Amino acid sequence: MGEPDQIEVIAQACIEANDLIQESGTDMMKTIMRVLLFEIGQEIARQQADLRGEPARV
Repeated sequence: MGEPDQIEVIAQACIEANDLIQESGTDMMKTIMRVLLFEIGQEIARQQADLRGEPARV
C-alpha cells in the first residue's frame, strides 16, 4: 500500500463516505463499506507495526 499519510487520507474519505452509505446505501453497499474500512484498519496496523519494527499480527 502507499505511504502512511496516504492511508490516513483514504481512511478519512471512506469514513465520510460511510456516513452517507449507512444513511442511504443498499445493504450490499453497507457490507462492502464495512469490509473496506476493516481492510484499511488492517493496513494502518501493518504500517504502524513496520514503523515500530514489530512483526505485523494482522
